[in-house]
Amino acid sequence: MTSLINKRSSKSNVFNMHKKFNLGLIIGLGLFCLPSHSKEIPKHQEDLSSIVEDVAEEMNSLNKNLNLLSASLSRFLAN
Repeated sequence: MTSLINKRSSKSNVFNMHKKFNLGLIIGLGLFCLPSHSKEIPKHQEDLSSIVEDVAEEMNSLNKNLNLLSASLSRFLAN
């Protein structure tokens, strides 16, 4: 009878060890991966913001140059 209880107890201990190991593995991997991911998101957003600002400045510059070209062509065709 005691050997049957010991076998059940050892199976229960092995199951609990596997359960704890898996839980520790999940938490460890989660802590390993999440901080780097959370730092990359704001950096990526900052990069996108600066790129959008650069594109907006270039578009304004191109628009001004297009207006100057259009005015020059209009004067050239008028003569």
